[in-house]
Amino acid sequence: MKPIPNSKIWAAVSYLPPFFALLLFFKGKDSLVFFHARQAIWIWLLFVLALIIILLPGQFFALVKWPISITAAMLFIYLFINGIVDALQGKANPLPPFGENIQRKGFFQSLHK
Repeated sequence: MKPIPNSKIWAAVSYLPPFFALLLFFKGKDSLVFFHARQAIWIWLLFVLALIIILLPGQFFALVKWPISITAAMLFIYLFINGIVDALQGKANPLPPFGENIQRKGFFQSLHK
């Protein structure tokens, strides 16, 4: 993979919300930016999932939601920081636990032409 000049910066910016969607469309030809923008979408979906779990009502969910949401939030922070560091270094490492599946399944692959 040959990154275009400044693609490391754009790849790191792709981890910020609304930029990952914009960069998929406008910088989709740059393979490094495209790789990190696709990963950023799934990382932010994990964050939204943690927020939804926190907002669940009821006594039962009070016991279950906090460990799940705290784990999801800590995983989000780890993946977010690791993704930005990899982007700034110009690496295209799939982030665990779902990064390889995202890249293998080819989500948004039609934008990378």
